Amino acid sequence: MAAPAASPRPAPFPWALAVVLIAGTLLLFSRSLPYGFINYDDPHNLTDNPQVRAGLSWPGFAWAFIGRSDYWQPLVWLSRMLDWELFGANATGHRVVNLLWHAANAVLVSVIVFFKVRDTLLTLRA
Repeated sequence: MAAPAASPRPAPFPWALAVVLIAGTLLLFSRSLPYGFINYDDPHNLTDNPQVRAGLSWPGFAWAFIGRSDYWQPLVWLSRMLDWELFGANATGHRVVNLLWHAANAVLVSVIVFFKVRDTLLTLRA
């Protein structure tokens, strides 16, 4: 009796794609590093915001989750507080963190899309 055919092994994530996404993000957004804060939303979100300028604290943590703001974004507020704690009014530090968030999210989205498409194709093939 012949052995049953092995099911095809799902394709692994192409990590070279992640490297390309990170490099592309870094190259694209690195041009913004030498610039200071802008007068669009930085005053409201950073430079004129007393909760953010106070850095990470228990009152700031509570404000991030239950304080009055234009829209609810507690993790963003906590990230901004940590950025202010680490870099103060140095806009380059804030921009580096923002650049790293963009690179991480590009990779995260590509991983999610890859596995969803792969699983869908495997389901259709079965």
